[in-house]
Amino acid sequence: MPRKRKSSLSRVSSQRQAKRLAISLESLEDAELRRQEKAERQAVFRASETSSQRQQRRLEQAERQATLRAIETLCSKSAKAIRTSGTSGRLKSSGNT
Repeated sequence: MPRKRKSSLSRVSSQRQAKRLAISLESLEDAELRRQEKAERQAVFRASETSSQRQQRRLEQAERQATLRAIETLCSKSAKAIRTSGTSGRLKSSGNT
């Protein structure tokens, strides 16, 4: 039976791979120029947005940040619980032998 195809959502596109390679090979001057051009594009975009668009963008950014913090907290608590349970489990089993 053939293997089930995986969703392409987790795959990195060939365009993204090419961009990543180009960025890794660029010189310090090229990297600085790319960052400066990106900053200029962002400045133009933000200067042209309305107050309601700005408010929406900030709200979305705050939601993304809160989600990332929650995930980070959950992961660190899970890791701590695993470390704690793993340690106590080893101590219990070593005490029984």
